[in-house]
Amino acid sequence: MSVEPIFVLVRDGGEPVEGGRPVLVVAGVTRRVVGRVLDVVVMGAAVALIALVATRVMEVAGPKGAAAVMGVMTVADMAVVLLLRTGALALFGWTVGQRLAGTRVVDAGTGEPFRGWRAAAGRRYVRRSRASLGVLDDLLSLTSDRALRRCDHDRRAGTIVVRAGRAHPRPPGV
Repeated sequence: MSVEPIFVLVRDGGEPVEGGRPVLVVAGVTRRVVGRVLDVVVMGAAVALIALVATRVMEVAGPKGAAAVMGVMTVADMAVVLLLRTGALALFGWTVGQRLAGTRVVDAGTGEPFRGWRAAAGRRYVRRSRASLGVLDDLLSLTSDRALRRCDHDRRAGTIVVRAGRAHPRPPGV
């Protein structure tokens, strides 16, 4: 039997209600922004580390090997970004930045962790309604949805970002 979760804002509390339905506390704007900033910092550090290693390898390889090293570095950078953003979400239901900020992504219908490669890629690479604004589009969407704090990619993927560890467990047999 499926039990539909209840999503509440932080200010609303988060006590179990209506026969033990799980209560998930929606992540606030600050936590979401901090998570995104931490994701950028982690990805930047990983890309910088790859660039540092590539620079050292180019010094050893000389001019003839520089093109090959640059190609490998480019592929490694793309793989790191893919794994840190999409891969972590697909495997764990959160990115590194979200984990550090204390949030996670859940399915809006079930409240279960949002996982899977296809689902994560669909959430990550969805077309934005105001694409010309870039990341600002997420902030505008996030602040305009006062009930669930969802960005365009959350609405289209059917997800909600909640505070990690703030779900009340379902009672046995439900």
